[in-house]
Amino acid sequence: MEYEINDNRSRLEARLNDFISASEKGEIAISNFLTPAEQYFAGELLLYRGIDNRSLFWGGYDEAERKRLVLLPSYVSDYGMPATEIFKTVFAEEYENCVISLRINGSGFRELTHRDYLGSLLSLGIERDSVGDIAVQNRFSAVVFCTVYVGRLIMESLEKIGADKVEAERYALDGNFDCGKRFQKVSGTVASLRLDCIVAELCGLSREKAQDAVKKGLCELNYVTENKCGREIEAPCVVSVRGFGKYAVRETGNETRRGRIRIYADKYI
Repeated sequence: MEYEINDNRSRLEARLNDFISASEKGEIAISNFLTPAEQYFAGELLLYRGIDNRSLFWGGYDEAERKRLVLLPSYVSDYGMPATEIFKTVFAEEYENCVISLRINGSGFRELTHRDYLGSLLSLGIERDSVGDIAVQNRFSAVVFCTVYVGRLIMESLEKIGADKVEAERYALDGNFDCGKRFQKVSGTVASLRLDCIVAELCGLSREKAQDAVKKGLCELNYVTENKCGREIEAPCVVSVRGFGKYAVRETGNETRRGRIRIYADKYI
């Protein structure tokens, strides 16, 4: 069973309740593609309901940003296996069809951007939440993650992006797949794991300016606006600061001799 979920939280919660009801009746429920913020909200709700052990998010590859929520039937709780493993083995057909990947190749005469690909897909009447990540591979091609139905539509209908002739075909990922994301390693030390301290260190700001940014609503923690300076972060998490970028905090280390805490992060570039 598949449901439509949008970014309205009340509607998202209602749809999640539909998921839970379906799973308790022995069905597997798979959503459309969720944004990271929607995933975070859904994960918190499922954790609160105590059924996070039979749910997972899948976007076609491990580092995907936009993912579909999969809620497995209640009876799988007796299997004694991780939800991901159950999905891949017990529900192999659903797993294979959950997210497919297409490679879109341009003619080589015009550079194509993420915006070009997305705009052309939406012009076909495709809803944004029916498409996952668009991983730009080079100046002339990209890999698109989508549902089976949307994949067929793209292969049958997409002929041009702008004035450039393109072709779309099924594409099998391998271990060397490059999602196109680039990171810059960032590390440092902080007095505490308060959000204002983290923002100051990551963005090279004074404590006062970091606090000002948080209070003004310029900061997001796990894709949700956070305006409390004293909110403590817990790695792994994602911290975004408007005007300064997005950081994936991977790890917090041991204290230094001076009692400061080491942090290790990747900045999206």
